[in-house]
Amino acid sequence: MNNYYFTFGTNPDFPYQKGYVIIKADSWDEAFEKWDTRFGNKARVGRNSDVINCAFFYDEANFDFNYVSPNYPSEICHEIIE
Repeated sequence: MNNYYFTFGTNPDFPYQKGYVIIKADSWDEAFEKWDTRFGNKARVGRNSDVINCAFFYDEANFDFNYVSPNYPSEICHEIIE
């Protein structure tokens, strides 16, 4: 399994404000499916939308803890979805 990171800004419509969620999955498709299952109505922006309701999302190779943490020291991992 790989880690996929879904990050949040300060928008009150996000499932969380600041920080990130880790989703453990074998593919992006599986990660998005787990995202939708976990967050239900808050998973997407707009009805039947392709827009994920988070700031950004990254795979393990592209998520840089050094970029996130120093700029936003209060950012934390809110949960791990397996």
